[in-house]
Amino acid sequence: MLYTFFIRMLKDPRTTGALVPSSARLARELAHLAKDAEHVLELGAGTGAVTQALSQVVDAVTTQVV
Repeated sequence: MLYTFFIRMLKDPRTTGALVPSSARLARELAHLAKDAEHVLELGAGTGAVTQALSQVVDAVTTQVV
């Protein structure tokens, strides 16, 4: 996965928001912070660790993905 991330970044760096993907631990911590939120707005959502962690703890009705 890390290799694919770097290849995509090198091909089109304007579409990559970070130099390295978020760790699973960071994603869990961020999701924990959003757990009881009334509304969650995820900017730059995708298929990464943060999006996956949020989807496990936050109701889909509560989440706006941009």
